[in-house]
Amino acid sequence: MPNADEMPADTHPLATLFLACVVILLTGLGVSAALGRLVYLPDFVTRVEPFRQQLLESLGLHDRHASGRADELARFDGRFSAHPFATLMHVAPGGLFLILAPLQFSARVRSRYLPFHRWSGRVLVLASFAVGSSALYLGLLMPYGGAGEALAIALFGGLFLAAIGRAVVAILRKNVDRHREWMIRAYAIAVGISTVRAIGALLDVTLSPIGVRPTTIFVLSIWTGWVVTLGSAEVWIRVTRRRVRTRPMSSAA
Repeated sequence: MPNADEMPADTHPLATLFLACVVILLTGLGVSAALGRLVYLPDFVTRVEPFRQQLLESLGLHDRHASGRADELARFDGRFSAHPFATLMHVAPGGLFLILAPLQFSARVRSRYLPFHRWSGRVLVLASFAVGSSALYLGLLMPYGGAGEALAIALFGGLFLAAIGRAVVAILRKNVDRHREWMIRAYAIAVGISTVRAIGALLDVTLSPIGVRPTTIFVLSIWTGWVVTLGSAEVWIRVTRRRVRTRPMSSAA
């Protein structure tokens, strides 16, 4: 999911506006969550719980697993509080990645501030490996959602690191278009965690009142969010592939 500046000239203005709004909303959600976890590292989700309760009450809904909700929240937050260094290595670089990555797709930034584009790209690569490795550590060794979560983290976390690696190799070979495509995939996986949260909230409101367990909702959210976001990125890549001409290094994404 690139920045709106990546839109081909013949794309409808409404599509440009829609993409820009999606990018801004997902980035804002991701950065806000990262800041929340940094400030309230041991119990961020527990602190957000009252807002969830208010939402359910306003809709006239009741969580059938409300009696065990405190234990679920403690288990979810517990892995972060038990491993603060890994959490910081995931959250801080993750927030930085979400802030800088959209700028990499901006034609204005590339053309006017090329040194910034290149140096921020190097920072993104370093941040991405910190994010990816810490995600694999937390998601594989202590998954809240069990095997379903671990499998998703292994798949999408591995794809994220592979996409970054392929993007680096492509730009070193001066293959700008291939570099752009792999960076779109990497960004889609990174911002996909925001899609996961949005879908998770919707599934929570929909499924909790009928008795679906929190871990099941969490795993469904992970798979749905990442599949939708990465799938959208793949569609975008294929739609624009024939329209994007080979560009000089000064316009590399």
